Amino acid sequence: MIHRLRSLRLVIFGGLLFGTVAARLDGCGEQKLQDLSGREMFLRYCSPCHGEEAKGNGPVAMFMRPQPPDLTKLAAEGKFEEEHVAEVIDGRRMPQAHGTRQMPVWGAVFEEQLRSQERPHPPFEAYLRTITLVDYLRSIQEPNPGPN
Repeated sequence: MIHRLRSLRLVIFGGLLFGTVAARLDGCGEQKLQDLSGREMFLRYCSPCHGEEAKGNGPVAMFMRPQPPDLTKLAAEGKFEEEHVAEVIDGRRMPQAHGTRQMPVWGAVFEEQLRSQERPHPPFEAYLRTITLVDYLRSIQEPNPGPN
């Protein structure tokens, strides 16, 4: 019974995630992906789980265990680990809390999108998209409140 409930939850979560991301990607043809700002990329790829303000409260977050993290707190210890964040986004590193990887491997998604565009592109273009997201995440870090 518990296994069935987990399976049903995964099916519902997958459908919601796919539908939400697909709806956000629907307008991709109107604007070239390489021209998107970090915020625009975040809203398209990350906000279904992390929320528009990156607080971990996106529309599909309620179906996720563990919950998506608050991405405005990545520098809570005073340092923003750019390479670590890039590795989590592009799939080279799995987030510790996930246990299993619920987060899409965006590096592979970006590579596939580039291949489907039927135009030559530099081999590092997918990584540049990851870096654009990393730069945006750095820009939204909340200041460390420090000791009270």
